[in-house]
Amino acid sequence: MMQKANGVWKMVRWSGLVGLVALVQSSHGQMPSDTIATDRPDLTEGSSVVKAGRFQIETSALFEVDEEGTDTEQLLTPTLLRYGVSEGIELRMESDGFSRVTTNGPTSDEETAGYSPIDLGVKYRLRQEGKSWSKPALSFLGNVTVPSGSGAFGLDRGAGEARFLMDWTLTEKWGLGANLGAGRDVDDENDSYIFGIATLALAREWTDRLGTFWEIVYQGPESSEDDHAFLVDTGVTYLFNKDIQFDVAVGSGVTGEQVPDLFVTSGISLRF
Repeated sequence: MMQKANGVWKMVRWSGLVGLVALVQSSHGQMPSDTIATDRPDLTEGSSVVKAGRFQIETSALFEVDEEGTDTEQLLTPTLLRYGVSEGIELRMESDGFSRVTTNGPTSDEETAGYSPIDLGVKYRLRQEGKSWSKPALSFLGNVTVPSGSGAFGLDRGAGEARFLMDWTLTEKWGLGANLGAGRDVDDENDSYIFGIATLALAREWTDRLGTFWEIVYQGPESSEDDHAFLVDTGVTYLFNKDIQFDVAVGSGVTGEQVPDLFVTSGISLRF
């Protein structure tokens, strides 16, 4: 157990080191205005849409620890592919990728590995941001989870989710994002359920390259057992150039049975 905890905190310290290096380097050079806009590492999807003819990949490693009941740790590789098909419309394909769960028993550890299901989706820009609070930048995002994946991570029936994505420019350096949506999913007992989701993310741009965010996420229910979940997280984003972004984030579940006690993620996003 102590070895697992040490591994997690090494990842947290490494995440902080990356953010510090980014802070030092961010003082050098100005960035062009047309820079990559990503939907990671937070869970609040942005209203921005990939421009027509551009392709974007957002990929990462995600490590989760859950000490409720049986101690488990999970490694995932979330990846999102985005392609702009026209002005204001992008097509998306997303998955948690390869997943590995290690359960720490009293005498031995058990390991399960496989591939997560695939989500197919579309994001549609409804309007640009207006001059009043009542007119944020607004987009619609719809995802369908197709039966796919392998082993314990596979899904043999469809699921889906729809969200409205809103963004406000508060000041030159501060921004606010929010998502409201609902969907249908399948829990670990293979029971389907309808859920609602709401997110709120506050972002601060410190320089042309360096930004931070703070986020709270609610989902209810999180399974067919009618549990409700709250999650909080924070992170750093760093623009290496106008088409490449690095990020790190750390978060924790506040309430709920399905959310991890601690998660750490680090990723890279590239635009072509």
